[in-house]
Amino acid sequence: MMKTGDLIELTVSDLAFGGDGVARHDGRVMFVPLTVSGDRIQARVTKVSAQFARAELTELRQEGAGRCEPRCRYFTDCGGCQYQHMDYATQLTAKSRQLREVLARIGGIADPEILPWLVSPREYGYRNRISVHHEGRAIGFRARDGRRLVDVERCELASDEVNAKLRHLRRHPGRREHYSLREERIPELGFYQANKFLLPAFQKKVAELCLTVSARRIVECYGGAGFFTAPLAAAGREVTMIESDARLVAEAKKQLPPTVSVLAGECETWLPELLAQPEPALILLDPPREGLSRTMRDLLARSSSAGLVYVSCNPATLARDLKQLANRWRPRLFQPIDLFPQTAHFECVAVCD
Repeated sequence: MMKTGDLIELTVSDLAFGGDGVARHDGRVMFVPLTVSGDRIQARVTKVSAQFARAELTELRQEGAGRCEPRCRYFTDCGGCQYQHMDYATQLTAKSRQLREVLARIGGIADPEILPWLVSPREYGYRNRISVHHEGRAIGFRARDGRRLVDVERCELASDEVNAKLRHLRRHPGRREHYSLREERIPELGFYQANKFLLPAFQKKVAELCLTVSARRIVECYGGAGFFTAPLAAAGREVTMIESDARLVAEAKKQLPPTVSVLAGECETWLPELLAQPEPALILLDPPREGLSRTMRDLLARSSSAGLVYVSCNPATLARDLKQLANRWRPRLFQPIDLFPQTAHFECVAVCD
């Protein structure tokens, strides 16, 4: 009977969504961080449950394909990255398998059409902002165990400008527990996509996918400061944008052309009125990681909209929402976007008819 602390021999066969390697031992699924498919390892068991177990790598006996040397000296301890130990092509292959698996297991979508990846031009140094914690003399990121703080002098994912701000903060620490370090052009408040090198292509791709739907009107939910809105308005579409954050609403009204209608409030409040208009509209969604509320799913399931484009930062909640909408909406294609190299995170756009 396997128990915590046991040393066992494993062969890693896959990578789970979230980044852990997957192996089997005595009929139980094992999850082991910092491994790649094909690794033969010795591991120490850290947790045992009825369905699965977790272990930590203690010795790499044979390397799997795609393994490489991490660039960051904090990688094995810091919880910010999951994939620095594999080359970029291997990361994308793993994420493709994970996307298909999540769509099938949670969404019931057995054979999705997935377009080629929209990849980041840079694998490192791409972030225009980071959030760090401050405890005692340490400034950095949470460890993999979530309990400790890793004192970090430099983040390899951050741009040189952001790392310069990190160095300054370390020399002159204040009394706050958390700091958002951003490039000068990124305002202090509000949410902004972090991969500065992929943003133009991301914006262009979402606009292209929206414009494949024949609809003059577009209703954009969770519009933020209008990142996706501007190119749609420039293409001649009549765009109504909904955003609940008053600061982002004010910014959107300053930046967007007057032809765009910016509505302040919850999508659940505005959407019934907008869907009741005679001319069908394309619905563009970019919700937070938790996905759509039950009310939003109910509204969309009853709508007679011209199309649905769903931008998601969490494939699991995307798959859940699409399953709830399956009686009304059929996913036509999926566009994966690798905004966050070296991590297990990625974006995915679903176009539904």
